[in-house]
Amino acid sequence: MKLQDKVAIVGGGTGAVGEGIVKTLLSHGATVIVPMRSLEKEESLRQYVAPTRTGSLVTYAYNIGQIEQAEAFREAVLHEFGRIDMVVASLGGWSMVHHLVDMPMAKWKEVLHNNLTTHFLFAKTFIPVLEKQNNGLYVNINGGAQENIAPLAGAMTIISSAQNRMVEVLHHEAREANYRVRSIAAFTPVQTRARGSAVDSSWVSAEDLGNHIAKLYLGKVSPDPITHKLT
Repeated sequence: MKLQDKVAIVGGGTGAVGEGIVKTLLSHGATVIVPMRSLEKEESLRQYVAPTRTGSLVTYAYNIGQIEQAEAFREAVLHEFGRIDMVVASLGGWSMVHHLVDMPMAKWKEVLHNNLTTHFLFAKTFIPVLEKQNNGLYVNINGGAQENIAPLAGAMTIISSAQNRMVEVLHHEAREANYRVRSIAAFTPVQTRARGSAVDSSWVSAEDLGNHIAKLYLGKVSPDPITHKLT
């Protein structure tokens, strides 16, 4: 239980990738806090992590895609726990539907909000906490789309690339501080519970991502670039 007494926030912790990260951080002994909008998703997450009997799962009912609710969530967490040791942004989802120029404006705005604007809101909400503490780890979960172009998924390449640059900017702004900003990018599809048996054993798993986050926090990953590429 190397993360015992550590407080971790996982944005997107009820998602296919996020729930695996939550479960793994719990297995390391962390208190894992997950914001969510759906009681149904809360029950599903709690059932999934129930066999993990080390850390503690705490949930809050906030929509972190809206700045006012994201800030209210932050204040609620700080009021209850007093600090935040790590923040994980496992936000958004894959979109592979249209050639870029055929993408309806409504769909573009939706994908942009879910996969970039929400990341910006999350960083805007929690980086100042780590800055004030002058301690902690902020991790953005990304994928190989930041470098690779997939058919009918051009928007994801653009947005994933922008996510990567956002992390680089945040790292640059934090370079004189003791808190760290990193990106972990899966350069394979990710093994998740949602995919069931339709996975390849060579793929990165959600648990791999969670374990890498734990090692990053504990300073057990060398070298330690801004972007960690898991293959």
